[in-house]
Amino acid sequence: MRNHRSHASFSPIAALMAVTLTLGLAACGGYGVSHEDAPERDPASPSTSESTGTSRARLYGSVDELAADSAAVLVGRVDATDVTRDVDGATDFTLATVTVLKAVKGSADADGTVTVRQTGSAAQRTPETLLRTGDVALLFLAESGLPGDQAGQYYVTGAGAGLYEAADGDAAALRSVAPGEAEQAVDAATFNRVDTDSGDTLPATLRIGDLS
Repeated sequence: MRNHRSHASFSPIAALMAVTLTLGLAACGGYGVSHEDAPERDPASPSTSESTGTSRARLYGSVDELAADSAAVLVGRVDATDVTRDVDGATDFTLATVTVLKAVKGSADADGTVTVRQTGSAAQRTPETLLRTGDVALLFLAESGLPGDQAGQYYVTGAGAGLYEAADGDAAALRSVAPGEAEQAVDAATFNRVDTDSGDTLPATLRIGDLS
């Protein structure tokens, strides 16, 4: 498990884009994992993650809230990454091509993949933990809200809040399995929360059976 791979200083432009582009939220039905003792938060009140200093529309008090703000919830394998400057010509975005092994909410493209956008790159770092080729993750995803071909892309909901990575042994098993044969391995896998200092009240680990 890895935490905070990319935690270097970042430019004001990148910070602004990270704030602006993580606010695309899609309301939908809830899921069954929650922390009942977590304090209620007003979704309209901006909150700040102390670990990153990044202002967000909300901090999440349960997986129910995280899933409700996500257009897609899935387990996927990162098969490729690329870096683009397709918004303002200056800010790096890492695009991860993720093969969907199991979708809990939403669906994959016709080729069985989704594209996940993250602000920053290895060269232009931000507080986000960037997906890498070979990663296997449980992802809570929000629609990009961008025009044209980018409209079908996603951001991780709540920046790092919606990223859980498969435990090492489970990731190894899922890297080579075919999507059509992955369900049993996905159901048995444990996923670890990556950004444990984001300020959200979320479980340290999740299994796909917890999302019901």
